[in-house]
Amino acid sequence: MMKTSGQPAASALERPRESVLGIGYALLVSAEQTGGAYEVMKFVVPAGNGPPPHRHAREDECFYLLDGEFEITLGDRALRARAGDCIHLPRGVPHAFQNVGESLGSFLCWVVPGNLSGFFDAFKRDWPADMPHPPAVTGDDVANLLAAAEKYGIEILAAGEPG
Repeated sequence: MMKTSGQPAASALERPRESVLGIGYALLVSAEQTGGAYEVMKFVVPAGNGPPPHRHAREDECFYLLDGEFEITLGDRALRARAGDCIHLPRGVPHAFQNVGESLGSFLCWVVPGNLSGFFDAFKRDWPADMPHPPAVTGDDVANLLAAAEKYGIEILAAGEPG
């Protein structure tokens, strides 16, 4: 386990202790650790859940699926992905994902350059150990997401909106 500033990093094997938009979230490798080159995050997604369609102006993402089954929308394509699959999501291309399995699914996400953890900091919440799933999304979560999106060069798109 890597350490910075005396703080241990989150383990990829542990369940995240935080959530964003009803999705478990852990920052495994921070931009601070990589000189801003990249970040690595883990997401744990309940069945049927996923973020709204969106587009990043500043960073590429790469998902490596650990378990579960996801539908990933990338531009005008819908891809099915399972454990072991790796999907590149280039900046500027609208995308979204949804856990289409029947249980929690998870993946690692590389972000290049590393600049998204601050975005998630604007609306992340605790995921208490006694809760089997991350807390449900609230109106405050959505308002905080929308407020942070512009600052971080992320455009939230309406479902079905052309890219």
